[in-house]
Amino acid sequence: MLYQRKSHLLSGFTAFLLLMLLCSTQLFSPVVVHAAYTVTVTPGTRYQTIQGWGTSLAWWANIIGGWSQSQRLAVAQAMYNPNSGLGLNVVRYNFGADGSTNGCHNQQAAASRTIPSFEPTNGNYVWTNDANQLWMAQEAKALGADVFEGFVNSPPAWMLKNSCTSGGNGGADNLNTSSYSAYANYLATISQHFHDNFGITLQTIDPFNEPSLDGLQRAPRKV
Repeated sequence: MLYQRKSHLLSGFTAFLLLMLLCSTQLFSPVVVHAAYTVTVTPGTRYQTIQGWGTSLAWWANIIGGWSQSQRLAVAQAMYNPNSGLGLNVVRYNFGADGSTNGCHNQQAAASRTIPSFEPTNGNYVWTNDANQLWMAQEAKALGADVFEGFVNSPPAWMLKNSCTSGGNGGADNLNTSSYSAYANYLATISQHFHDNFGITLQTIDPFNEPSLDGLQRAPRKV
């Protein structure tokens, strides 16, 4: 009789343990979620052609391009050499906007972001400006980079309503309507000069960069 009672107790306790184990498994097991659709990769089907990989030169090239020859060569080799480096072949060149009329010259977050314009005043082109970034672009080309793009964060200060390359007041459009033609000519002149004098053909030109970015407003610390 006592043996039967112990057997019933053990059987009940075992069942209880199994029940608790089952419950804990259900509670703590990770939930498996299945996608509502299946993606199949077909290597033989091509939907686009990628011209290569690269980087913008803003604003690191303005710093490193001013280093000693051995130091800047080492960086260029590491980035653009197809054999000993990353072999990047796409270069995005930033057309600077700084000049003597820039009312926000001292409001940049870092001096490296103050890129001098090739046309610092109306009709006055200074091709010796922006030597550091230009050196890196030319070295990248020498190492094999073959896709170049020009882009602008701001037109030259003298074309702007508030003469501030940090952006329009309150985020408003900042390019004077009277400067539209001058701005287009400015971009075209730089592109032509790069082609004729540096052997760099700009495949595309972006006349503005990130136009919806909230930070592009006139304020200290804003780009």
